[in-house]
Formats: sequence, C-alpha cells, structure tokens
Amino acid sequence: LNKEAEDKNNQALWEYYLHKVFDKSFDDFKNEVYSAGNDSLKNDATDEAKREEIMKKSDAILKNFVPIE
Repeated sequence: LNKEAEDKNNQALWEYYLHKVFDKSFDDFKNEVYSAGNDSLKNDATDEAKREEIMKKSDAILKNFVPIE
C-alpha cells in the first residue's frame, strides 16, 4: 500500500511539475516539496502558539462588541 501511495504521489508531482514548474529539475522540485513538508512539521508548535494568541485577541474583541441598534 505504501508503494502504491508513493507511486500515486510521484505521478501527481510529475504532472504538476510538467505544467507549472519551469525553472528547476524534477529531482530538485521533488526534494523541495518533501523538505517543505518537514519544515512545516517543525513550525507546528509555533503555529499553534500563534493560533492561541489570535483566538484570545478575537475573543476579547467579540466580548467588547456592542451592536448598534
């Protein structure tokens, strides 16, 4: 199953590469895609902290909201 999923993923990447990427080789593009996925995993904790901060600020704004009648 993993091999089939990997093959489908590679096929989708190849199709995207053929139509959208013009300035790098397929191997460079594929490495960039996979390394970007790892970078996003590293940033999850930071993103979660930012989400919490945004939620708190939004909640404070909504608590102070008084509709005009």
